[in-house]
Amino acid sequence: MNQNSTANIAWLDDPSLATAELAEEVSVLAKLARQGAPIPPTLVLTNEIWQELNQQPRLKTLHQRLFADFDWSKSAQTPQLNQAIQRYADYLTQQCLAASRRTKLLGLLKEFTELNPEFGHGWLIKTFAGSTALPLSQIGPINKASQLLSAIIEAYAKSLQPALFQLNQPIELTLIIQPVLPLIASGRIALKQDQLIIEALSGELAPWLNHELATDQYIFDAESGQTISISVTDQPWQLSLKGENLVHQKLSTILSRQAKLDQVAAQELIGLWRLTNQKELYFGRDRHHKFWFLMSGLGASARLSDKSDRRLSSTASTPALLKGASLNPQKVSGLARVIRRPDQLSTVEPGEILIMNRCYLGLRDRLTDFKGIVIEGPIASPSLRQELIKSGLPVLYGANQATHLIKSGQLITLDSYSGELLAGKSRQDNQNVQASVQSVQQYTPLATRLLGLVSSSHLSAVLTAKDVAIDGLVLRLDSNYEPTTRLQQLIELSELWHGQPLYYQLNFSGLAIEALRAEFRLIKTARDNSRANNLHLIIAFPGDAESLSRILTIFDQVGLAENEHHDLCLAATTPSALLLAERSLANQQISQVMLEFESVERLILGQAETNEYNNQPLNEAVALALEHFIDVGRGQQKGTLVKLERLLDRLDLAKLLIELGAESLVLPLTEIPPARQLLASLEQQFLLEQARQTFKAVNTVK
Repeated sequence: MNQNSTANIAWLDDPSLATAELAEEVSVLAKLARQGAPIPPTLVLTNEIWQELNQQPRLKTLHQRLFADFDWSKSAQTPQLNQAIQRYADYLTQQCLAASRRTKLLGLLKEFTELNPEFGHGWLIKTFAGSTALPLSQIGPINKASQLLSAIIEAYAKSLQPALFQLNQPIELTLIIQPVLPLIASGRIALKQDQLIIEALSGELAPWLNHELATDQYIFDAESGQTISISVTDQPWQLSLKGENLVHQKLSTILSRQAKLDQVAAQELIGLWRLTNQKELYFGRDRHHKFWFLMSGLGASARLSDKSDRRLSSTASTPALLKGASLNPQKVSGLARVIRRPDQLSTVEPGEILIMNRCYLGLRDRLTDFKGIVIEGPIASPSLRQELIKSGLPVLYGANQATHLIKSGQLITLDSYSGELLAGKSRQDNQNVQASVQSVQQYTPLATRLLGLVSSSHLSAVLTAKDVAIDGLVLRLDSNYEPTTRLQQLIELSELWHGQPLYYQLNFSGLAIEALRAEFRLIKTARDNSRANNLHLIIAFPGDAESLSRILTIFDQVGLAENEHHDLCLAATTPSALLLAERSLANQQISQVMLEFESVERLILGQAETNEYNNQPLNEAVALALEHFIDVGRGQQKGTLVKLERLLDRLDLAKLLIELGAESLVLPLTEIPPARQLLASLEQQFLLEQARQTFKAVNTVK
């Protein structure tokens, strides 16, 4: 650091920022700085510290005596001056800061004790170098004050290390005292019109939403007495989190309880929060499909003043902050284009809305061309995130939002593969998907089975598409369909695939017990039909033992377990789900595991339950995880399904999957053509001869 930086000198040049008694010394220091004297960083103090020094008679006396030791008229480079400055800096660091921390902490604790206890939960406290940045008087009463005070003191004792404190470098310290339930109780979060709105708090959004990590950050968990250290690695989305799983699960529970989210959705929400390094965030919910997403603030002040498109919130101490949806689908309409490959970026015309599954190379060069952007996946590049904010573009983050906008007729999209212009009409949509399905035939299958992932919106197209060259289907039906309708669909699809596997995927977290039992009975009825004996079941569950026990109990109650031809596959989406799935596979309670590959990267990078994969290069870590679970599947003479979504342009990952011997790849139906092309390309490069031999051996055993 340049100790004589312009910013430091400018501060020293303004004596009004210091107390009157020290104004002369400040002016002298400024003069010395301009002459080239080495002014230590510790001398660039905030007004708060100067006032603290002035309020301590013993420190003030010593300060005056120290500066009387030498002649200020002499050259700035004399050893005497430099030694005195160093003595001053050392003493100030040791004494003044300690006094300041004690004073501020006492004031903080006093403010807590004066609160009228009504609520039974703690709060988040954000401090900068010992002084609170969030006036606690604005938060509301807190119960069990004595317990809370002891927790704060313990957190301070564990967290405050002298080496961390450089006076001109504020250290951010976040204390999670207890779960964040009073956010709603205190009125700082309001549930309005089926949306969760985060209010602004005294110049900051709620601290637990502000994910700009300092170099060192500490999270204190009062229940376990554990202080958790977080540090940022070179990759902004790869965080080294010690004890992270504890806090991750706790936040999931909080979100599930207060916002009525299922555990899987809460896990995804927290993952998005960590991957989205924004200062202004908005949690929203689409009423129709219950999809949660993160939305960034627009960042540009010129855009914030546009009240025609956005609802704005203003407080006495803050500028206008986004309070509602920054991208209102009803306001932002017009022509939009969905792209799934980097080469399609050039097809988007200026003034259109860009919808993409991830950020592609070349995006930042064209930001000014677009009316808005919908990004279905996280943005790993911090510089790109900042450019998106500065651009003022409405940016919507989150999966399935583009699909919803298209279905509702609010956006017009150009499909990636057929080139047919759609207007969200189901008939045209089905025709398009049918064309995509039929185009699969031109690709030569490899040994790996390729399963198509299809949803309700594309079902009629699949039912009418004959002789499609894929090896099975993973079906997700809309629960709004009548059971009789879904039963008929299952039977028809089973006939269509002529004995090839048809997997019916259910999300346990989104279903009540009775609803799950009804779905199981539906499967049982379809299975009892001789034409649907190729029907299998996939259950996605949050990963706790209680949920798994319920699934297996209902599975047995409805008689599905008695059918020797029926396979129960667990979709592993979280670390705990993977561990339980592996255990259940070993105990022969289930027959297959489907690895949700989009969750694998989060699972590998920093999850406490799978720390054997931590700190590994991405590809190596993915290989270890896949090899582990695929070997588990082979041990039961069943292949492990690996579900891929929106990762088809990753040549290295596709190569890993095939080399490791995944029996089946599950891909969205509209992405199968480029997937076949990708796999065929690998085959042509003669990279997979050993993998093909492995497949032959495995298939021979089966």
